[in-house]
Amino acid sequence: MPQQALALANSDLTIAQAKVLAKKLGDESGDDAAFVARAFRRILARAPRDEEVRECAAFLDSKKSDIAHARESLVLVLFNHNDFVTIR
Repeated sequence: MPQQALALANSDLTIAQAKVLAKKLGDESGDDAAFVARAFRRILARAPRDEEVRECAAFLDSKKSDIAHARESLVLVLFNHNDFVTIR
C-alpha cells in the first residue's frame, strides 16, 4: 500500500538507520560502485545488476557536494525497495 511506503520513507527510525548504515558502508567502501554493491548485498541480500550499479553510481556522482547525504538517501531508497519490503 502506498501509505506503508510513505511511512517507511518518512520514519525517524528508518532515516536514522539509513544514516548509520550509510556511514558504516562508506567507511568499508572505496568508490561509489563498491558502496552500491555493498549496500545492495547488505540490504537486499543480492548483488546489484549492472544497470542498477550504473544508475546508483550516477546518482551518487551527481551529488558529490554532499556525498554523505547522497549515500544516506540511496540506503533509504533501498529500504523501500520492493525486494526489501516484500515477503516471497
